[in-house]
Amino acid sequence: MEQTNYAFRVTAMSEEYLPQISYALEKRTELLSRVQYPGMWSATDKLRASVREPSKGRKLFRKLLSVFCLCCGILLFVPGLMEPEELKVPLFAGAIGIGTGIGGLLRGKIKRKNPFDKSARLLLEQRKTTDDATVAFDESGMTIAAGGGEELIPYDKMEYIVEAEGMLLLTFDEKVIAVKKEDMVCGELEDFRSFIADHIAFVPYN
Repeated sequence: MEQTNYAFRVTAMSEEYLPQISYALEKRTELLSRVQYPGMWSATDKLRASVREPSKGRKLFRKLLSVFCLCCGILLFVPGLMEPEELKVPLFAGAIGIGTGIGGLLRGKIKRKNPFDKSARLLLEQRKTTDDATVAFDESGMTIAAGGGEELIPYDKMEYIVEAEGMLLLTFDEKVIAVKKEDMVCGELEDFRSFIADHIAFVPYN
């Protein structure tokens, strides 16, 4: 019987892969943390499940309420600004209304800075120039071929393979390799998912 084999070329990655690498690094860190702190994550998962996504009607109400607060704040703030000594209360209330209204309108629009972007960018910098390298998988493990040499990493020495939209993050021995799905040169991706899931913790993209 022919040995199962899947392989990827290791090529340079562009800036567009930064959020995908960040996502995969964050997912890998979460998985390691879940193993180390199962009780904490159990409580976290229960808390997440109890928090429901607000409906469209509630979102619209919040937006209208924010606009109302902003308008009222301006109406109070402008006269108070003209006569601050006599209209301190309206001035103060107007400032609060403006702040509340702007904060409500901006809520959810401010993009959260991903703390894993820095590590992802370092990985991208390392991948601007690459050797003629390949990463192959068979029953023995993962084989990294580069610079005329080969290194076999048994599956029991690997941590996770985390899938992102267009790439896979391979982690082992505190090392990380990212490969693009489009750089698969041997095998089919769907077959690879099934194969690798039988050998190592594989996290599919969803």
